Amino acid sequence: MHGMMKGDKDKRKSWSVKTEKDGICTSIEVREVSNGFIICKTKYGSKEDGEYFSDQEEWISKENPLADEEKEEKEEKGPLGSLKGIFNNLGGGDAMY
Repeated sequence: MHGMMKGDKDKRKSWSVKTEKDGICTSIEVREVSNGFIICKTKYGSKEDGEYFSDQEEWISKENPLADEEKEEKEEKGPLGSLKGIFNNLGGGDAMY
């Protein structure tokens, strides 16, 4: 009996985007899995009082929230066009918490 070989169609993709404003970093990482996407949103930096913080959220979605970013980059419109909307609206739609 022969072992199964994984072809290119079995390779999963991942996407990420990161912004920084006023010393606060926000990043979104999306990993494709067999039944959808795992989304990880991380926000970290120093508060106004100098105290460091780090918050992380993860959830599963049936849709890739960064799919539009990938299309825009391919069309050479740049990745920043809808970035603000992604950060503001992430977790909406069909996301499962």
